[in-house]
Amino acid sequence: MLKKYQPFDLRKINEGHSSNAKLVLHSEACNIDAKISKFFCSQDDINLENFIATFTDNYKAPEVYTAILKNCCITPRAPKLPRYRGIFFEENNIPYYVFNFLSSEAKKRFNDAKYFYLEDDDRISLDLEKVNKIHISGLSVWFYTFRNVDHFLRECLPSLVTLKQMGYDFSALNFICPEILPDIIDFLCDFGIDRRNIISLDYQWLSFDELIIPCFSTFGHLHTPTKYYTEITNYPIINSKSREDIKRIYVSRANAKMRRVINEDVIVSELIARGFSIIEPGNYSKLEQREIFSNAEVVIGPHGMGIANSVFSKNLKAILEIMNTDYHRISYFRTAQLKGCLYAAYYVNPLPLDASYNNNYGDIVIHKTKFLNFLDSILKEI
Repeated sequence: MLKKYQPFDLRKINEGHSSNAKLVLHSEACNIDAKISKFFCSQDDINLENFIATFTDNYKAPEVYTAILKNCCITPRAPKLPRYRGIFFEENNIPYYVFNFLSSEAKKRFNDAKYFYLEDDDRISLDLEKVNKIHISGLSVWFYTFRNVDHFLRECLPSLVTLKQMGYDFSALNFICPEILPDIIDFLCDFGIDRRNIISLDYQWLSFDELIIPCFSTFGHLHTPTKYYTEITNYPIINSKSREDIKRIYVSRANAKMRRVINEDVIVSELIARGFSIIEPGNYSKLEQREIFSNAEVVIGPHGMGIANSVFSKNLKAILEIMNTDYHRISYFRTAQLKGCLYAAYYVNPLPLDASYNNNYGDIVIHKTKFLNFLDSILKEI
């Protein structure tokens, strides 16, 4: 039967909704005020004023909640988009879709691919009875792990903290992890999840008896993270290992397809002389990366997801990013704020883009003397 599903905000479940939907609010949206030492330097003739203005001492972090839906259905991931899915359920015989996990662009992509029809009034027309779905019985938790480790650490892993707060026994949950990578499975096992409870059904429509939906994969938690993002550092780990010998890390992007320091060799020996270990994260599993970064005091390198591992450090004192002027991001500044450590950014104009398929942002050439002088000034501050 064709039904028209209207948008529904999960945060409003408790306003007259109770039979098939439940909400647990862990924390309200709040202003985070975290003033830390921050330093900036430009290699080229660059006006840094507009860049620096974005590194604000305070920001508004979103509310943290967990929704629980009965008899719901989830689409595959939106075509050619990294995150969005349609979630459908009924409450008091009214059909709804969860708008928190669907952007306007995602709805358009689903519509164009004929997953459903998007009406002019933003309702979605869909006959779920005609959709071939895989049903998962029992109690499940939506746990999309992403392929980018920084997204995983900000938008997925903090769910373990809130699930524990709610008193759930992980052995009683199905962890629904579409498109999960093998080394992420090993990683999650160290956090107390039995691999037999991890279900990865890629590109399928799924239906559930009861589904727990953490809020972290809604977009706000990527750029304005809450305390739950860094609290994962204190989460009990089954096989807790660390590298006591690695205190300073340079994160290399030598094996990346973009934003590389193409003359990295000119600074490597100088970095080693200053006590840095040169780490290419892609050479290590996610478990090994966590171990390597667990005692790091200083993490530096080109902006990229390898620096995301700095969140695992229990004694972080400084993050220094080599930042492309055409790829300005403040995500690791927010990490530094929540970790209470110094932050620095060294801005470089990229080389002209080449014509390769995946090189969205250009590589850089680093000026040895300028960079090392800036680095040394930062090391004196800690």
